Amino acid sequence: MPARHRLGGLPVRLLWPTLALVVLVEAAIVLPALGIQRRLLLDGCQRAADVIAAASQLAAPALAADASFAARLRKLGPDGIWIRTQGAERQVLAPTGARIAAEPIDLTHEPLPLGIVRALRASVAGGGTPIALRAPSQLEPGAELELTVARSKLRSALRDFAWRALLLAAPVAAAAGGVYYWLVFAGLVRPIRRLTAAIAAFHADPDRAWSAGFDPAALGRGEIGDAGRDLADLRQEMRTALWRNARLAALGTTFARACHDLRGSLATGLLSAERLSAHSDPMVARIGAAMVNGIEHAAALVQQSLDYALDAPPAVVRSRCALRALVAEAAQHQMAALDGCQVENRVDPQLAAEADRLMMVRILGNLLRNAVEAGAKRVRVTAGTEADGLAVRIADDGPGLTESARARLFQPFASSRPQGAGLGLAIARDLMRAQGGEITLAKTGPGGTTFRLVLPRSPGGQPDKEAST
Repeated sequence: MPARHRLGGLPVRLLWPTLALVVLVEAAIVLPALGIQRRLLLDGCQRAADVIAAASQLAAPALAADASFAARLRKLGPDGIWIRTQGAERQVLAPTGARIAAEPIDLTHEPLPLGIVRALRASVAGGGTPIALRAPSQLEPGAELELTVARSKLRSALRDFAWRALLLAAPVAAAAGGVYYWLVFAGLVRPIRRLTAAIAAFHADPDRAWSAGFDPAALGRGEIGDAGRDLADLRQEMRTALWRNARLAALGTTFARACHDLRGSLATGLLSAERLSAHSDPMVARIGAAMVNGIEHAAALVQQSLDYALDAPPAVVRSRCALRALVAEAAQHQMAALDGCQVENRVDPQLAAEADRLMMVRILGNLLRNAVEAGAKRVRVTAGTEADGLAVRIADDGPGLTESARARLFQPFASSRPQGAGLGLAIARDLMRAQGGEITLAKTGPGGTTFRLVLPRSPGGQPDKEAST
């Protein structure tokens, strides 16, 4: 496991819920026990008071006035005892101080949650009014027993019991936390650590085999097992892609060097062909002109191949560009290819966008040239603001694209024409995406083909307008 995962990893983060579980288990054991212990203490005081009241009535009532006897009685819990019979009240045990109004408590109808709350209050509060318990006497029929219990005495007893309960519950809570930690660690943390270790190993060396100890089948079923199997499939696919891309990169480098040398040879051939096209003999001139067209077409294919073989994305230099001027410049650059085709530039002269001027000229030029090569005699260019940005539409009156051509429309080297290299649309899409835009096929059919270019909005979010120059 990489060292960066240890201090803030899942095993450390798992400690906090484990500690929370230990505290909850402690509370689940101690709090009900504390409430029950309070009730037992008060019930014991009540039974002791009842016995004392009966004994004082039947055996020796005069002992109640004896100070030493009263002190021994108070050790049993009650601080004062009274008996009421038919409206008459007699004092069995005098309180240590003046008789004051006490908080009455009826244990007969007290639920356990309320007893827990009162036990917590009693274990925290130290002074205040005493507790008054009233209940029918079990030893003297028809009599009502009332006794008071000092809060300090109850607090001391509850605190002692709480400490003993905490010490006894601590091993149980620790065992529950340990079992919880082990189960979560074995069932969740360990498989995730295996996954992250395999990902780190693959990141460090994609060509290396799986790290030792990782087996997708050992992860079992469920989400983690599915993730392990998906990771194994993804690793195999990525290794295949890396292997293919490495060889394509080497092939592209070799191809680019060959195209560079070929472009120099074509330049020499073009110069000779131009001289032949200017020959006084008409036959030689026609041959020279044909050679010029062929060499220019070959040079264009070589240049497209070199552009596509770049091993880095093109740098984007944005500026405020008038779209109508861009269309006119692209048509001017493709004048030779557009011979016999009418270009209708219907773009608003004031419509502008933040884009790379050279890229847009190349994109528009590729689309115009593709339309002519497909057999179009007229190309209409329009532009306007739409919901997803500034859209430019290039519509021609050609025969439309076939089904196979649409399926491979933006794939490189997938031309539907024998004379094309199949790179015009692929380069146009790359250049559009480099600017944050997109190119799509809007429609095609016997009536023509329409491509849609979408440029992102200006930083202000509104269409730009500028005067034509």
